[in-house]
Amino acid sequence: MAEDELWKTFLRFEREVVKPRMETLRDDLRGDMRSLRNEMFDGFDGVYHRMERVETELAAITAALKRLETDVARLKAGEHLDRDTLRAEVAEIKQRLSVVEKSLN
Repeated sequence: MAEDELWKTFLRFEREVVKPRMETLRDDLRGDMRSLRNEMFDGFDGVYHRMERVETELAAITAALKRLETDVARLKAGEHLDRDTLRAEVAEIKQRLSVVEKSLN
């Protein structure tokens, strides 16, 4: 009889004390994990956004360099090119490179 009484008391303790506390702990842990996951995703989103900007600027710099290389090749071939055009292209490349460097820092 004492064993049945002890067992019933144990089950009641588990039902009324342990189980609710475990559920609270589980819910708290889930909330903390959700917050951490959201913070991590926000951080990754920022990195991806910066990488997209860098890739865009890199494509623009690459295109400008190709134009400049073409102009230099034409100069070597003896064609006459406007120096102002070349200076403008070099200035554009420098400006875009400055943007990329700022976004990396």
